[in-house]
Amino acid sequence: MNRPAESELVPLADRLLVLTVVRLVMAAVVVGGGHAAATTATYVAVAVGAELARRTARVRGIAVVNVMLLVDGIWLATALADAPSLWFLLHLHVVAVTLLLSYRTGLKIVAWHTLLQFAAGVLGVAVDPVQSLGVWLVALGTAAFSSVSERELRRGKAELRAHAELAAELEETRNADEVASLLLAHAVRFFGFARGAVVLGPRCRVRTGDVETVLEGPDGSPLGVLGRTWETRVPALVHVLGDDDGLLDAALPFATNLVVVPMVAGGAPVGALVLEQGGGRRVRMRGRVVAAVAKLAAHAALALRNAALLDEVGRLAHVDALTGLSNRRAFEEALDREVARAARSGEAVSLAMFDIDHFKAVNDTLGHQGGDAVLRAVAAALADACRDADLPARYGGEEFAVLLPACGAGEAYRVAERLRAAVAATVDVTMSAGVAALPAHATSADELLRTADDALYAAKRTGRDRTVRARARSSRHAVPHRRRTRRGNPRPAQASAARGQG
Repeated sequence: MNRPAESELVPLADRLLVLTVVRLVMAAVVVGGGHAAATTATYVAVAVGAELARRTARVRGIAVVNVMLLVDGIWLATALADAPSLWFLLHLHVVAVTLLLSYRTGLKIVAWHTLLQFAAGVLGVAVDPVQSLGVWLVALGTAAFSSVSERELRRGKAELRAHAELAAELEETRNADEVASLLLAHAVRFFGFARGAVVLGPRCRVRTGDVETVLEGPDGSPLGVLGRTWETRVPALVHVLGDDDGLLDAALPFATNLVVVPMVAGGAPVGALVLEQGGGRRVRMRGRVVAAVAKLAAHAALALRNAALLDEVGRLAHVDALTGLSNRRAFEEALDREVARAARSGEAVSLAMFDIDHFKAVNDTLGHQGGDAVLRAVAAALADACRDADLPARYGGEEFAVLLPACGAGEAYRVAERLRAAVAATVDVTMSAGVAALPAHATSADELLRTADDALYAAKRTGRDRTVRARARSSRHAVPHRRRTRRGNPRPAQASAARGQG
């Protein structure tokens, strides 16, 4: 006999216990009819002993089951030889074995019973061939129904395993592209689709077999079936793509028989899973497959939303809430990186510090909300006028800093003047600026920050609305400067008064 357990919905031990009960019931029927009492008593003792041995002793359970199935056949053959009217017990045994163990085991058992009946016929015991045929019909019918049930149980178990595996991997994923890749790999591999794509905004990740590519679609392109599924929140089955499905047609050219599953989290669409089955118009996609794919997409949608929230938290940790520029923490991290990179490459790096002139008067005139509006306008003007490589940041209060990679002292001065002019042209304020460069004015990030800040203070002292360049290290002499730390901004009274008065 083969391994009897094909499905693990019910534990093997519980099913074997039920089979033991069936044996006892059959034995009771035989003894109650006054047949083969001694043989049945021996059979019951063997059956109970085998079950106890399987449960208590270190005996292989499968071996015990297989031996007992052979014993069942021998005992039933003996009982039927004594009482032919008990043929229904043979039917009961075949049905029980088929349903409790497996349809394959049931077919093998009916073959064993047939062999024993043939042997009984050879020994002179009358055997009705119609009854033997009836046992086969019962076995085949039961096996057919059992195989369908077991196949569905295995499929359900495999789907649960696929969901669990995807969920476990998504727990370790914090990136939207990685979430899309995992979802696509699981869906295509598990359900056997020809191709698939995951759409995240204008970006579409396409998978054919084990090969993945990323396609960027044009912004504002027609959404077609994607837009319709996002509106209805219901998967859509599409035979061929339409003229308004430009992104999907580019991702899956000549695709046929697709399922488009919207990915929605928090009431808003976050993407879509598109899978191609292929084939002609008569090909139909099973509803259970669509439902299972929708469950996978729902898991991934939540993971995408969590990834977006984590990205937003990370962004807010490095962005000034009022102006939208990088905050002081992000600026100082970037300053350390750029200074280290410049030290390795030998390139220059510069820093420009800006302070709004007479900002106290702005607050006194416009109020704090008006002052905040001015800060936002200045920040926007600085951001628009900076190069892509530059990093503008709000350093504190009305003070701004711009990190200038690959920029020497002379160029940094011209950039600062251009930025001051851009602010003055946009906002009705002026700014003072101080610039310093590495290695011309400093050898470390702290020293670069300090010398640029000293130059800014010199611009405030000498009349404001101007840019002052730091002195070279060789010509620098002791000048009182504001002792500021990297993580704080304590200022002496003189500096505070100069800034406060503008």
